[in-house]
Parts: sequence; C-alpha cells; structure tokens
Amino acid sequence: MEDITKSEILGGQPFVYPGKKIGIFGGTFDPWHIGHQAILQKAFEQKLVDKVFIVPTTVNYYRQDKRYLFTFEEKVRIIQDFLVGLKYDATIDTIEQDKDGSWRTIDLVQYFKNQFPNDELYLIIGEDSFKEFKT
Repeated sequence: MEDITKSEILGGQPFVYPGKKIGIFGGTFDPWHIGHQAILQKAFEQKLVDKVFIVPTTVNYYRQDKRYLFTFEEKVRIIQDFLVGLKYDATIDTIEQDKDGSWRTIDLVQYFKNQFPNDELYLIIGEDSFKEFKT
C-alpha cells in the first residue's frame, strides 16, 4: 500500500496504512456458547478488530482422544444461527474441516497470514485454550 501522510496527527511523519485488523477465532466450539459470543462481541465493541473469522475444528490438536458432542457440520450450523442479524463483520471459515486435528494454531495463523498479507492478525482464544496454550 502507499504511504499516507497525516501531518496533522503525526507532526509530519508518514505512516503506512496497516490495513484491516483481522481476528482469528478458532476452536472446537463444542458446543458454541454464550462465552464464545461474549468474547466475539467484546472484541468488536472495544474496536480490537474490524473482521473476525470463526474457525471451528473437527478435533483439538491437543485433545485428539476427546469425544465431541457435535459433528463439524452441526457446529457450523449453530454458529451460522448466531451470526444471523449480527451487526459485526464475522464469518465462518471451514478450512479445518478436513484436517482431523492435524493443524496446530501456528498452521491456522500462517494460513491467514497468506490470505491477508497486508492486514494485522489477532488471535482470539477462550479462557480454556489460554490456560492450555503452549508457546
């Protein structure tokens, strides 16, 4: 993108427009619940993101032996129902549908980095994932 000068704000210093702030909200969402909704709404209300991709997975990489309540398709339908009428720019990305737990968080972030090279990416995770997040 081109440099945009905002001298009235930055005292004559140029800056590069960073693009959109893209949130990546991945998880098993089994089930999608009010906590997920609250996280998503808070991210938009606090203007932390311009757009969010909700990325359900079939199997958690770190809990591959867990039994799940819903199929991937059912999770997507539940999330779609939540998104109807939502005033924020959120959408579902089904990239992990066929991964069967083989993708880690870094793989998901790299996928979005390739899709949106000029935008800022923000990883959105729930408290349960935060507690177990391995760096």
